[in-house]
Amino acid sequence: MEQRLFFCEPTLEARQSTAAEVFARTGAVLVHPFDDDRVIAGQGHRRALEFWKRSRTSIIICAPVSGGGLLSGTAIAAKSLRPDLFPLLDANPQLRTMPRDPWRLRTP
Repeated sequence: MEQRLFFCEPTLEARQSTAAEVFARTGAVLVHPFDDDRVIAGQGHRRALEFWKRSRTSIIICAPVSGGGLLSGTAIAAKSLRPDLFPLLDANPQLRTMPRDPWRLRTP
């Protein structure tokens, strides 16, 4: 499978227009990282099950947040496994640069 990297400005508008150009030119399809029910279900299901394997007595889950897919899926899956589970905490790193500027911390 061929892989290509496409660069654009670090804005939502630039990412969307670049993606649209790539889709039109290559026939590629978007698998949205957080606004897709299948991604949310898959991420959350996996995360909640892994959590449950390790800690069956805990009543608090802390999940990372960026776009919200993992957090949403974890909440849905965890509530289905343990309806009494509360709360679900979101963790957002103080120095987070994603998705605003994903390359800033990687530049020498």
